[in-house]
Amino acid sequence: MKVQSIDPLLLQKMIVSGAMLLDDKKDFINELNVFPVPDGDTGTNMSLTMLAAAKEVEAVEAINIKVIGKAFASGSLRGARGNSGVILSQLIRGFVKGLDKEEVDTVTLAKASQLGVETAYKAVMKPKEGTILTVAREVANKASSICEEVTDIGEFIKQVIEYGYKILAKTQDMLPVLKEAGVVDAGGQGLMTIIEGAARVLLGEVEVNISKPLSKGAFSALKQFDTADITFMYCTEFIVQRDMSKSYDEDETREFLSTIGDSLVAVSDEDYIKIHVHTDHPGLALEHGLRFGQLTNIKIENMCEQHSSILDEGESAVPAKPKKDLGFVSIVAGSGFVEILKSLEVDEIVEGGQTMNPSTEDIIEAITRVHANNVIVMPNNKNIILAAEQAAELVKDCNVSVVPTKTIPEGISAMICVDKSSPVDDITNDMKDVIKGVQTGLITIAVRDTVMKGQNIVEGEYLGILDGEIVTHQPTIKEAYSDLLSKLNDDSEIVSIYYGEDIDANTADEYFDMALEMYNDIDVELHCGNQPVYYFMISAE
Repeated sequence: MKVQSIDPLLLQKMIVSGAMLLDDKKDFINELNVFPVPDGDTGTNMSLTMLAAAKEVEAVEAINIKVIGKAFASGSLRGARGNSGVILSQLIRGFVKGLDKEEVDTVTLAKASQLGVETAYKAVMKPKEGTILTVAREVANKASSICEEVTDIGEFIKQVIEYGYKILAKTQDMLPVLKEAGVVDAGGQGLMTIIEGAARVLLGEVEVNISKPLSKGAFSALKQFDTADITFMYCTEFIVQRDMSKSYDEDETREFLSTIGDSLVAVSDEDYIKIHVHTDHPGLALEHGLRFGQLTNIKIENMCEQHSSILDEGESAVPAKPKKDLGFVSIVAGSGFVEILKSLEVDEIVEGGQTMNPSTEDIIEAITRVHANNVIVMPNNKNIILAAEQAAELVKDCNVSVVPTKTIPEGISAMICVDKSSPVDDITNDMKDVIKGVQTGLITIAVRDTVMKGQNIVEGEYLGILDGEIVTHQPTIKEAYSDLLSKLNDDSEIVSIYYGEDIDANTADEYFDMALEMYNDIDVELHCGNQPVYYFMISAE
């Protein structure tokens, strides 16, 4: 059966189906990441971005193309996580601009695809060939070349997908690092997965049932709910895909959860751990879960805010206190780092980092809570910078600047230099100048085999990373740590060592002594960062 156009309900189902298939395949896409460290993986970030968009689309009651497009764009922009999620949100943002008819045909799809590519390219300062942008551009070009000749949308999308996968295979030849590792671009794979998922509904291969949003019938019951009964603010729920190399004690987890909240559930089987807790510190619960494997199905809800927003039907409460002139937001993983940055007068901490990239919405909410005329945001991770910049663009009631810190030590150095008596622009420029002089070293473990710059890296080896580049891989932490220290700048005046959650204080003192012996003529400091993923973070400046 030929399909000449896509109506609003079909479009709604296609978007949801694309999100569902991406979520199913996110782990496969994560495995395409070249860098062998546990990070905010492409598949996970794109999936969470797409699920946020699909949630908004699914909740639409007035079914028309314009409203669905608006929900699709808004959900993806605010739900974007990581660089891949932000780029995806920009592709969606441009795409919906082209949906200017109530019946979408092949010509409209081609035009929308081109607008998506144009918008996404503008969001990336230095686009590279062999990435999601390349795949998106070539898919859009293919769509434009056949849209007037092939008017059956089923056949049209089949040809586009076939061509898109051919381009995806060629990304290996466009980026040497992909060819060396023997993989295609993860972002491009994610994009093709979304398109393929959308096509499955169109071609009748799957059926999607759209669930409806919260009904008005629940309203009266919610009015009886008293927020004064809430002891802890955040309902935190997630699943851990177990790493069987790491031991897990269910009683120990229950005991830990009881120290940070109530209404706790911790159940497990051979493959998964399901955790639910009401807490004021959801990041601590997530960090605990990361000790045992990868996190999925993360859901954190502010129970007081959820209740108030439903009752107020979207009206936000205006803080009674006047706005201050300047405030700071920082993204941080690790309770020790949280305390350090709070002591440096960071107003709002967004808990997240390498394995848990916060969404644009998370950052927007933190900016709003600062309640200042000017807010400076420090992402402290290269994979969060685009989300921070997107948040800055979306916030309209204050001036937001992003200091592009790539590591937490850079964020600390940037805050130390702040002189609040200076104009905001001068403060921002001073912070940007300071981070140029910060060198950051990281010690972690390889989570997969890979080849990088001719080096065969084996899963389980300890990696020394210096300013984003793997500079050593060794069989023991001590060897990696010692080798990394030897590669720091010779003219450094101070070296700061931050130990992670898997290093106890006594062990940290031993490693501190190693650094003192190597750098006996400069200042060396030891701090508890309590960060996940990295055994040590080392800064030299």
